[in-house]
Amino acid sequence: ERAVQLEAKDTFRHTPITGICAAHMCRYVRHTPTWSVTLGVGSWSGATCSRPELGEETLVKRFATLFVVMLLTTSLGALPAFADESCHRINLRAVVQNTPENNPPDGGLTSTSQIRGGGLLQGTTEAIAYVTGFTPPATLPFVGDITFITNTGTLTVSVAGELDLVSGAFWSEGPVTDTTGELAGATGRLRMKGVQNLEDPLEPYRQATKGHICLDD
Repeated sequence: ERAVQLEAKDTFRHTPITGICAAHMCRYVRHTPTWSVTLGVGSWSGATCSRPELGEETLVKRFATLFVVMLLTTSLGALPAFADESCHRINLRAVVQNTPENNPPDGGLTSTSQIRGGGLLQGTTEAIAYVTGFTPPATLPFVGDITFITNTGTLTVSVAGELDLVSGAFWSEGPVTDTTGELAGATGRLRMKGVQNLEDPLEPYRQATKGHICLDD
């Protein structure tokens, strides 16, 4: 038997692949009568590694490190935080109640809600919306404000959205435009969506809110 040095490309060209090949991990290979080999990360026919450059444990550690770096990069990229800010991902649910008895004379439509799992915005909301037109075949665009009321302050988001007159589904989104108390100076953007029962406007309905809010440290 004699040890010979082979290029990874030679191994791929001259030997049939029978599994996940790790030829690039080896610098020296030893021909054997059986021409069969099994590595920790795969197998192929034709050669055995006698001097692996990277062990399985080293590869696992490197791949794990790369995965963590990619995960952190993705997560941090989703929240536009700065050195003097702390940003919070918002993902809350609310039960909304239309309150036509509070509608102002100018045609605004009002509602209130109780928030569940609100975290930073745990509490209640008060909202007002104004229909701005009609988009055939059955969509009402609207604008308005929704104010989140917590034990420590308030946060108002100015939104624009649409209501589907067939399904009752709606969405709205917009930036933070006013804050008070411990929420003073907060910035961010929120998106709301839900489905109303248009046959009974007084029936409570659920609304989901997602986005991010950043506060000065």
